[in-house]
Parts: sequence; structure tokens; C-alpha cells
Amino acid sequence: MKKYLSMTGNIIKYYLIYFIITFISQFSIGIIYGIKYYKTLPKSKIVQLIMNNLYLTTGIASIITFFVYILLFKNKEQNLYQRCKFKKISSNNIISIILISIIISFTSSNIAIFMSTIFESYKKVSKILLTGVSSPLNALCILLILPAFEEILFRGLIFNELKKNINITASIIIQSLIFAICHGNIVQGIYTFLMGIILALIYNFTNSIYAPILLHITYNILGTMVFPKILKYPAKYSILFILIGLVCLVFTLLRFYSKQNNFIKENNLY
Repeated sequence: MKKYLSMTGNIIKYYLIYFIITFISQFSIGIIYGIKYYKTLPKSKIVQLIMNNLYLTTGIASIITFFVYILLFKNKEQNLYQRCKFKKISSNNIISIILISIIISFTSSNIAIFMSTIFESYKKVSKILLTGVSSPLNALCILLILPAFEEILFRGLIFNELKKNINITASIIIQSLIFAICHGNIVQGIYTFLMGIILALIYNFTNSIYAPILLHITYNILGTMVFPKILKYPAKYSILFILIGLVCLVFTLLRFYSKQNNFIKENNLY
């Protein structure tokens, strides 16, 4: 019981640090914009300015949190880099991971097309996201900083914490559920849950945090700047493409796992 309480406490601690720093960052930006524009702009415009820079403030909070994590693990048995396993990945793995990312992004984009006809709230989220990438600094946060940080938090810290204390299957499901809940939108939550499972599997297969970071960054680039612009067909067709995508994804993941398993055996890496 004690180890489970310790595990739960650590997971809450890791996320709470990020949550508090993000809250302070966004609150500070709100105060700054409020003081700067309260005489010249209506309240609605000030709120819009804050929302337009939401990803930038979250990105800044992520960078600050990363350095806090470094300090947190500085005097531990494993430092942050060892804990998260910042290890080099092969060029073959890079190609495989990018291919997997393309399939996932294509599939989840079709899920979004289909589900947005049911959940109107997702259209607002998509609009905010697409508006965000129009700004270079926001785009940097959405496409690079945030996905890299999320992998450090959810796979490097939370998943590893779970894996130390419970079996691998439960660890993958729980970390993915936490990952989905933290995204806060029903439609995003559905495919983010699936994405979380795949990211954890890739991390576990390669034993390197660089693998899920690469997958997540590629996924974000494709999901915000490529597929939304080229997938222009009625929602009824998206179901077929979802099924095709899922079949391709399962096949590709199994092939990737098989290659990794053979490499480990051939090089006596057990």
C-alpha cells in the first residue's frame, strides 16, 4: 500500500508543478495585458489577446517546468536525463517512427472530422489551434516545445513511475488516461487516449524518450499544418479512412515491435 501511495503522490507532484507554473504564467500575462490595454481596448479584445498567446505562455511554462524537474532529480539516484532515458535512436527507427506518425495523424484527423459533426465544441478548439500556428512563436510552442515537454512529463516521468510499481499493461492504460484527461476536450480525449498508448509503446520498444518526442512532434506538424488542409471530404467518408488507418497502424506497430525485438536479441541487450 505504501508504494502505491508514494507512486500516486509522485505523479500528482509532477503534474502539479507544471499546473502551478502554467497558471502563474497565464495569470501574469493576463495581468500584464490588463494593465497595458485596459484604457485603450474593450474587455473582449483583451481576452482575445490573452487567448491568442495561450500556447506561448504554456510553452514558456513548459520550459520553466523542465528546469524545475532537472533540479528536482538533481540529487536523486537517477537524474532527469537518466530517468527519462535520453538515448540515441537509429536512423531506421527514425524512419519507422515518422511513418507511424503519418498513419496516426491521418487516422486521428479523420476521427476529428467525424466527431466534430457530433461535438460542436471541438470546432472551437480546432479554430484556436489553427489560429495559434499562424504566429511563429505560438507555432514553435505547439509544434516543438509542448510535444517534447509532454513526452518528458507523461512518458518520461509518469509512465516510468507507474512502471516501477505496477504491471506494464496497467501502466500504459493509466498514463494514457491521464494524458487524455489533461487535454480536457471530449473529441481530443478520444484520440489522445489512443495516441498516449502508442507513444508509451514506442517508448517501451525503443527505451529512448527521443522516440515518442519525434513521433509527437511529427504528429503535431501533420495534424495542424498538413492534413487539415488536404482532407476536404464529407464526414461520412471519414469512417472508411479511420478503419483503413487503424489496420495500417496495427500492422506497422507489430512490424516495428518485431524489428526491435529481433535487434535486442541479436545484440544481447536483455
